[in-house]
Amino acid sequence: AYNLPHMCLSVCMDPGLLELAYELVKVVIDADGEDFLPLFVQDKECILSLLSLLVVETDAGELPIEFRRFLVSTMEKLAQEGLLAEAVEKYNIRSEAVSALAVACLSEDMGSTTDDAELSSNKLAHGLMHCLVDLCSPPGAKHMGTSIELSAVEAETIATNLGKKMCQMVISRFLERARYQEYDIEEHEDVLDAPEIKMLLGCAKHETALRVLQSLGGMHALAQVASEGELPALDALRRGCARDPTMLIDADTHSSIIHLFGGDESRLSWRGDSSRRSKLESAAFQLLSLLGRESAKGRLAIKQVDGYELCHARAIEIVSGLGGSFLDSKKGPLEDRNDDDTENSGNGSEGHASNDSVETPQDQLREVDNVKRGVSSAVSLAFSRMDENDSELVQAALEYLSSMISVPEVRCSILQCECFLDVLPYLGAEDATHSLQLESVRIISGLVRYAGSTDRKFKPDLAGRLLISALKRQVPEGIAVCIQAANGVQFVFDDLGQDLQRTAIALTASLLAKVLKGQALVRTSNRSDDSAQGGVLAYQLTTLLLLSNGKESVQECFDWNVITTLVNVVQWRYDPKTEVKESQICYWDAATTQALQIISLRIKNGELLLRAPSVTSLSDLKSCVYMVSRAGRAPRKAIDLCSALGLIVKSGDPASKLAALSIAKCLEEDESQGQLW
Repeated sequence: AYNLPHMCLSVCMDPGLLELAYELVKVVIDADGEDFLPLFVQDKECILSLLSLLVVETDAGELPIEFRRFLVSTMEKLAQEGLLAEAVEKYNIRSEAVSALAVACLSEDMGSTTDDAELSSNKLAHGLMHCLVDLCSPPGAKHMGTSIELSAVEAETIATNLGKKMCQMVISRFLERARYQEYDIEEHEDVLDAPEIKMLLGCAKHETALRVLQSLGGMHALAQVASEGELPALDALRRGCARDPTMLIDADTHSSIIHLFGGDESRLSWRGDSSRRSKLESAAFQLLSLLGRESAKGRLAIKQVDGYELCHARAIEIVSGLGGSFLDSKKGPLEDRNDDDTENSGNGSEGHASNDSVETPQDQLREVDNVKRGVSSAVSLAFSRMDENDSELVQAALEYLSSMISVPEVRCSILQCECFLDVLPYLGAEDATHSLQLESVRIISGLVRYAGSTDRKFKPDLAGRLLISALKRQVPEGIAVCIQAANGVQFVFDDLGQDLQRTAIALTASLLAKVLKGQALVRTSNRSDDSAQGGVLAYQLTTLLLLSNGKESVQECFDWNVITTLVNVVQWRYDPKTEVKESQICYWDAATTQALQIISLRIKNGELLLRAPSVTSLSDLKSCVYMVSRAGRAPRKAIDLCSALGLIVKSGDPASKLAALSIAKCLEEDESQGQLW
């Protein structure tokens, strides 16, 4: 009697004896099902026979379909009792079991043969998937996404063989729920308990399997799960679109993410859990930031989704919340300073300094910097009291806002929030963390072109001071911050006071010398990843110098040291042994062209000798020496200026050629005439 299941299952392999064997098993199960069920897994041969029958092709007809339902039902019961996983582990047949169940799911669309409207949970594919999930789940594991344990090979195999079917099952689940909601019918099951969703998330944890799922339309299925507030799905989407964020636009994936910030409150119960909400919103902001920063197409896609404004409203709310603890009783010091300058011109308001103790702009800048550091410390204290999830949420909110800053509605919302503008200077302070300062400066740089509008409080002078302060960041660690700051200063330079303009140019020249030193005197093997952006920063800095050239307020800043630095840029770039990263060649070439133009303008107008009395002849430029590093050897001299000019005339771009010819002509005339400028 104990061999009856094995014998019956073996006989079922013969189509002619299928009905007889099936009837015999049904009779026994109806009589004593509880005691008979464990016999299906009493030995290895019996369970292998059961698995084999799942993938055997049978003729169409009522009996084969009924028999298949019986097999799936038996497997489900074994799984629910824990007998299936126990037997698979005992006989070491996990790979055979996983393969058989996966093939059975694909063999036919079994649930649709009789009724297209049949519930997903009643379909045989659902039962087979339930068994598959049970095999891949550790004992007692129930939490969504963490309950599946697959090796990379198993995940890739399941994704390859079952991925398309699995994604279709997931989408069907959500369509089914939508029909329930349309007719106000209460759901009997939680869609997230579906085994196909658990298997999808389990496979998506592995990179190779995730790429397979992407090729099969899995991003849409993951987005549906993510819209329910499932962090593993959001994480899979982030990893999946890291190389090409525009993939989020396919199948309207980004809409599901945006709807996390709106949607039906009754379905988004996770909002009541502060820790979980922080994690989910951080992940959502990071995903949208990738898409928004990628291209105008990505930002437009976000903007076209109904309710997208809830995203930046929530981000602004998160950042503004940092100021609640200390800004209630204080007005932003930088804005306060600007207001004082306006209100006190020509009058002696009570509480302000008298005319005989007027501060210089340098004193004001130092005072503002000191106050900013103090309040920034208060922001740091607020961060220290946050847990890791809340800190990441603030960072992610800033990243999203900076990626969308070119969208007018986002800018308008930021500029209308005074509390946000109060907090922003402190997050962009010199002693803030690199990541916070970078995103804050990006936002400021995006706002400065609109600074000074009569209906907004973000004044050019305030923006300029913040950006100039950011230029003090040390390179190469803070090179990304300096790039954003230098770009932003270009927009407000003309609106700054003369002292601020001089401070900006002095910092710019000093920073350019440091960037060049980092490229020429630091061995390639020792360069950090940030130094790979040296060309971008050099281009922004030389652009600012060229923009300011000719302004009377900064003429004294273009001294011999600045001109020497620009000459060194030319020497280093056109040295035959100079190596530049492919991604930086264009930027360094543009920076060198602008350096040549500045040098040409200064010496043609006689400004060099006028501003540098210690220089007696332009021939001093010819003697400029610049040292560059050599691997394993002492530094060497770079090419001299005249030789560099000759190379530029031969092979440079038109703008560089003309500037080089102008410089060479001035040097020749100075040498031939022996004349002092």
